[in-house]
Amino acid sequence: MERSLIVPTSLKDIKLHQYLEFEKLPETLSDFDRAIQTISIFCEINTHEIKQIPYKTLEKIIASIKEALSDDPGLVKTFELNGVKYGFIPNFDKLSTAEFIDIDNYQKDRDNLYKVMSVLYRPIVEGDDKKYLIEKYEGKIFDDFQEIPMAYVKGAMVFFCNLGIDLIAYIQKSLVAEKPKDLQMREFQRLVKSGDGMALYMDLLEETYSKLMMWYASLFIKPYCGKVMYSTFKKFKTTN
Repeated sequence: MERSLIVPTSLKDIKLHQYLEFEKLPETLSDFDRAIQTISIFCEINTHEIKQIPYKTLEKIIASIKEALSDDPGLVKTFELNGVKYGFIPNFDKLSTAEFIDIDNYQKDRDNLYKVMSVLYRPIVEGDDKKYLIEKYEGKIFDDFQEIPMAYVKGAMVFFCNLGIDLIAYIQKSLVAEKPKDLQMREFQRLVKSGDGMALYMDLLEETYSKLMMWYASLFIKPYCGKVMYSTFKKFKTTN
């Protein structure tokens, strides 16, 4: 039996929904079963067919997947999906309260990560890849974002979390600085853009970024894909 198999070599080859499915694999799985399930998820092949793969080939596939999951991409500012060009929020100084609140709510459930991405990326209405304008935020969710590569997701999370750290540090510094107080307060109010109180906003900001950093940090942990330990496999052809 021969069949061509596409094996991911970077996060660009792994879809968001595949990564989330991989995350949900039970911790109680044996090394062998985890390896089989991992290959099934990322190579889109059923477990029966996987058991026909030669042992040495199986080891190479698992090694390739581990390397792909450990990929560290940069921020992807624009991408095209299903004929639509999307752009990352170009100016976070103008992040609206609605955008921030929705990000905070969506990030509480990992299955809603595509919704977080729907806030961070929106259709480009004007400009090019370097300088562009995106649609005004109205809470629209792009369901097909579940198909976007994890490279886009991880790059966006890295940028957004680092931005949050810088913003918190800036606000705290503004609060404790002595001069000029009036100017600092106006700048702080501009950043807050909310009538609910600065202390409340600060607590929400720190809590949100703390949770996002915990999620983001888990992407850097070397993924455990299991070990292959059996060699009762038939001939199987694979291609990258």
